[in-house]
Amino acid sequence: IMRKLLGRTAFAAVSLAFATEAMATEWNVSLWGKRRAFTEHVEKLAELVSEKTNGEFTLNISYGGEVALGGVSLDVRQHEIFGVIGPANAGKTSFLKALNRMDVFNSSMRVEGDIHFNGHDIRRLKNIYALRSRIGVVFPLPVGLPMTVYENVALAPRLRGVSDKTELDIIVERCLQRAALWDEVKDRLNSLGSLLSGGQQQRLTIARALSQEPELLMLDE
Repeated sequence: IMRKLLGRTAFAAVSLAFATEAMATEWNVSLWGKRRAFTEHVEKLAELVSEKTNGEFTLNISYGGEVALGGVSLDVRQHEIFGVIGPANAGKTSFLKALNRMDVFNSSMRVEGDIHFNGHDIRRLKNIYALRSRIGVVFPLPVGLPMTVYENVALAPRLRGVSDKTELDIIVERCLQRAALWDEVKDRLNSLGSLLSGGQQQRLTIARALSQEPELLMLDE
């Protein structure tokens, strides 16, 4: 359920697309804060969402004592697409970082409370890398690896032990098709991904995220 969304006067866009076919994924995330900044439209949306869950989990995100996100309780379930739309600079990316423990890279970012993924509190998981392999994330600016289009997508399958060329070919084509990029790059798979246009690089990062076969796919703007 959603009680409040942000502790600032603006809120930002988050798209959480759940890409699980094999496992039931359930997220329980709650955030609290001091102020509300909903528009009337989002208030109505929150009332609808609030009927789904009892909001038993809590989370707080702050930087140097300043609350970045607060006042939210929500459940997102398998195959559900959850989105928050609004102006930037209001904690959206902080929320995504908290979901796959990227806050460990920022010493000033403080995350307190509970985020439950498949029934497990991710704050208590010791193997962060295993968690991130289950959660794909694509940020606004594409980050192309310094390798070919093919290897950008094949990297994650290789790291998890896939070595058969035929199987890799199938994975690469499937992910590029799902990212709506296959028809544009199928004849230049051996070209550097960094030579693609900005929009194509963005879709390449989506294809690379999908190649992990994530249970959760998070899209930032």
